[in-house]
Amino acid sequence: MPVIYAPLALWQRMQPAVSGASGTDGPPISAVAIQGGTAAAARIPLAVPGVEVGSRAAVIQGIPGYAQETSSLTMIQGFLVVIAALIVAAFFYVLTLQKTAQFGVLKVLGAGTAFLGRDLIGQVLMLTASAVAVGAMLAVGVAQILPSGIPFLLERQLVAMYGGILLAVALLGALISLRRIAAIDALTAIGRAD
Repeated sequence: MPVIYAPLALWQRMQPAVSGASGTDGPPISAVAIQGGTAAAARIPLAVPGVEVGSRAAVIQGIPGYAQETSSLTMIQGFLVVIAALIVAAFFYVLTLQKTAQFGVLKVLGAGTAFLGRDLIGQVLMLTASAVAVGAMLAVGVAQILPSGIPFLLERQLVAMYGGILLAVALLGALISLRRIAAIDALTAIGRAD
């Protein structure tokens, strides 16, 4: 449906045509978007009978199918975060398994579990932050080359929020690897135990 964005003064000049008070029947108007506070919104139904007034958020929620579509997209985003968590956790766990002998040697040389844990967390942060930065740059690059007719909006706040979520998820996934490092017996890891 077409929508008119208008200042309050223009809406007030349109009132006689809408309500028919001037004796002329104006064009049918199904929706008019105005800028104004709650006081202006409260005055409109008093001045124009039969008009419903709603906030932008309420009107958007009232669009048929909008709430269902939004909940579906939110569910997809949630699943993507869970899948990313599983992939990152598996990736770092496999790396930890491959380095079991090196962790054993480090423990024999006196490296404590806390030191190895800080090292693991640092590696996780470095790799994940690099991957998030590359992904964000690729998304911005794709947004720049997309034709203007494609409805695509890339908000910096959302990119930053999901980047932070991916960092947090990676750190949570690294806890599995950290637990494995803490359980490594130095002599067994280097193959000298019976």
